[in-house]
Amino acid sequence: MNIANILPESAARYGDRPALSNAQGTTVSYSEFHDRVRRLSGWLQSDIGLQPGDRIAIFMENRMAYPEIMLATWYAGLVVVPVNAKLHPREFLHIADGSGTSVAFVSSKTMPQLDEAEDQPACRFINVDKAEYQQCFEARPANLVEREADDLAWLFYTSGTTGKPKGAMQSHRNLYAMLDGFLNRVKRVEPGQGVYHGAPMSHGAATTSCRSWPAVDARSFHPLVASTWKSSATSSRATHRYPSSQRQPWSSVCWIAQIC
Repeated sequence: MNIANILPESAARYGDRPALSNAQGTTVSYSEFHDRVRRLSGWLQSDIGLQPGDRIAIFMENRMAYPEIMLATWYAGLVVVPVNAKLHPREFLHIADGSGTSVAFVSSKTMPQLDEAEDQPACRFINVDKAEYQQCFEARPANLVEREADDLAWLFYTSGTTGKPKGAMQSHRNLYAMLDGFLNRVKRVEPGQGVYHGAPMSHGAATTSCRSWPAVDARSFHPLVASTWKSSATSSRATHRYPSSQRQPWSSVCWIAQIC
């Protein structure tokens, strides 16, 4: 069970349909999106040599690179560590070191803060605004790495308002349950509809939205989902039904996300 399975399924059904678009008018189809995810996944595995279970931090503001990094991380069997782009460098250092981050994807807005920090985490930085990021897509496309249902997929850190941030571990089973809970019990997204994401993609809302897009034929402008869905859905037990083309109405729909 790998939560990233929803992407190749959508790409096979809706390859030519738009999957991602932004306010600048850039649009990427499902086929293009899937190819980029596979190539970035291949780079993480072959060029960097990461193994299933290794951690990838994302420390940047909302942008089109965010969902492709998330999906490529899961595609390679790795763990996503989202970090709020507004955090202080020392807070990022605490999260990166505590999670054992191997690679951190950053932007030109967040990298200068890290350059000025006294201490540096023991991980490799990739600036998505630089040529080094596009060079990652020269790698050979990789096949999806299957994982066990209870393998770690998402390491979400608390805000640290009452102390240092602490990581909440969420498995692929958790993420499937959250996606199922949102689409079937909170808000059914119909083909052609839009989903607006106003919150940072490092927020808990992204755990629902960045998976609901490939699962639904919906238009999205930054998924606008309250983080409260996250806390309730992650408590789902092992008996929670899994998504399948036979049982889930959302498995036959695809995804478009507009990143503003």
